[in-house]
This record gives sequence, structure tokens and C-alpha cells, in this order.
Amino acid sequence: MQSKETNTNDNETDADNENNKRQQRDSATQTVKKDHNSHKKPKDKPAYEQRAGSETGHRLNVAIIGDSMVKHLNPSKLRKGTKHNINVQTFSGANVADMRYYVKPAISRSPDYLLLHVGTNDLKQQTPQQIAGSISTLCQEIVKESPNTKIVLSKVITRSDDSSLDSKIKELNCKLSQ
Repeated sequence: MQSKETNTNDNETDADNENNKRQQRDSATQTVKKDHNSHKKPKDKPAYEQRAGSETGHRLNVAIIGDSMVKHLNPSKLRKGTKHNINVQTFSGANVADMRYYVKPAISRSPDYLLLHVGTNDLKQQTPQQIAGSISTLCQEIVKESPNTKIVLSKVITRSDDSSLDSKIKELNCKLSQ
């Protein structure tokens, strides 16, 4: 009888050994899989997600306001490309004085960013110095009304209908950059 018991114990020992080997093999495989992936860096986020607000998952509210030079901006394409809330409002023929009125509804919603394109329609009546001063005053008024809004000022785009204004546009853009 002892031999039978020994055989049974030997069989159990063999089965236990086989299970232990299988568990060790499985454990080693999992370790290798983990180590295999551990060298990978997290994927870099697209540039627009690295900008302000993205770290917290906050979708930025961006208002783009300008004269007719921005009328062909497509807010739905901009939203799709950036994943932020973007609103575009254009006011054909608007000069800096008009824009004081037109920006009020947008800044009352306290956007994170306000991109402003203005000055094109002032070029025929005013000097670049005067226009730059008016734009500066407008920006100060916006900051007063909506202190948390960051203003992005667009350079004035050259006009296709009057190339004689090109030198004034260059001078104005130079003044706005200062």
C-alpha cells in the first residue's frame, strides 16, 4: 500500500510542480509584457491641447471679431481643428470706433481669448499713429470690461482693392507690434 500512496503523492507533487511552473511562466510573460511597454513615452498631445486651459480639460472660449477681412473664417472648421468653442463675428466696413460697440456683446460673455482684427477701414482717413492709438485705447477698454480675457491683436491684412495703402499698413503693423 505504501507504494500506491507514494505514487499518489508523487502524482500530486508532479501536478503541483507543473502548476507552479505554469504560474511562473505566466508571471514571467506578464512581466515581459509590462517591461516591453514601459519604455514607451506617453504620446505628446497636439499643440492646441498643450495651450492654456487644456491641462484642466477646459474648452477655451474664443471670440474672433473683425471687419470684413475675417469674413471667410469658418468657425465650425476652427472648432473641429482645435476642440475649443470658437465664435466668429464680422462687421463689414467697421472701423476702430465702430468696434467699440461691436465687441461689447462678446466681452460680456467673458471669453478666454478675444482675437481682434480692426484698422483696415481707418486707413484712408487716419494716420497709422492715430489708428494704433485708437486700437490701444480699445484694448484697454476691453481689459477693463473683461479683465480675464486675453486679447490677441491681428496684424492688419493688406487690401486687394487699394495697393496705395500698403505702406500705411506696414507702418501700422509695425506700430502695433511695439
